[in-house]
Amino acid sequence: MAFDAGGVGRTLVEAWHASEEAMAEATRKAAFLPGWSVNNGTIYDADGTPRDRGEAWEARLEATCRSRGYHFTPAAERAQ
Repeated sequence: MAFDAGGVGRTLVEAWHASEEAMAEATRKAAFLPGWSVNNGTIYDADGTPRDRGEAWEARLEATCRSRGYHFTPAAERAQ
């Protein structure tokens, strides 16, 4: 038996599902880029191409930097 934040007893399966739903909701609220979406934990760009979290973060960082007029250095260059 597991207990949620409100002290309500839940089975481990219910707790796991609640955790998965909370993570999915947090990902949806992460505000990737316009046209990007999340489906079953997979992030898709505006063209429908699946992207990993690192690629999504990098694209979001680049868009944020460019929209504010800052210079953006891609991860590949930063790693050198």
